[in-house]
Amino acid sequence: NTRHAYTMHLIEGTADYPEWNWLQRSPEMPLRGF
Repeated sequence: NTRHAYTMHLIEGTADYPEWNWLQRSPEMPLRGF
């Protein structure tokens, strides 16, 4: 049987998130809060 694995990446809204970080969203889907 196939099993799915999910990962959730969370960052603080006031954190300095560098542009060189590998985990980036496209301009069409910017980061947003909960």
